[in-house]
Amino acid sequence: MAAAGAEQGGVTDAMLRAVGREKGPDYMLKILPATLTTNFQAGVISQDSSITEVLNIVSYLCSDQRDNSLVDTNNSVTNDNGGGGSAIGAHTVTGLYAAGSAPINNTFIQSAAANMLFNITTLVPGADIPGAVIPVGILRRTENGAGASVSSNVKTTAPSVKNEAEVIPIMSDCVKQMINILTKTREIFGPKGWTALFNQVKGGGAGSKHAKRTHRQHRRRYSSKQY
Repeated sequence: MAAAGAEQGGVTDAMLRAVGREKGPDYMLKILPATLTTNFQAGVISQDSSITEVLNIVSYLCSDQRDNSLVDTNNSVTNDNGGGGSAIGAHTVTGLYAAGSAPINNTFIQSAAANMLFNITTLVPGADIPGAVIPVGILRRTENGAGASVSSNVKTTAPSVKNEAEVIPIMSDCVKQMINILTKTREIFGPKGWTALFNQVKGGGAGSKHAKRTHRQHRRRYSSKQY
């Protein structure tokens, strides 16, 4: 019979607690820099892209419907200052904003039929859809120079995603940026801090006050655009 602890490879409770990994994984692997230093090919996602921007693109590419049902009206630009109103900014077939401020309806995205542009289950691009583009309303606005109005900082072109050759690089960039954001998050909190914060937020009570304070401290230190 094997000696006690032999099947654990010598890992003890004290060792796990010392690094905050009571539930594992025992090892924390590094992401080799070469994996993420490849230039973002598509010119849509960059190392400055926010979580919302990345998730917008993933949602758009992987959904089998691209109409107003995708829009979170509580957290999107609306036509009432109190929030929760009708989202505005319908897009034309070019992916650019239509003139005026008509509420988003089923013509929110006219650039593609209701077929997945990328199947997240099989990791295979969908069939080619001529004219398919990513609408500018789900992308980060550009900077048009000092003094320009905020609302005028809208992109003037919509990225094409009409076929596999265009979809794959964009999805690849999304995954790379997700890894970048997760890596930065792990650097901020560390294995102990992340686990403790999660438990405090989940459990509530007095511990949650500490969690909120910790989050505020990190928010001040790091750009909020990554959250």
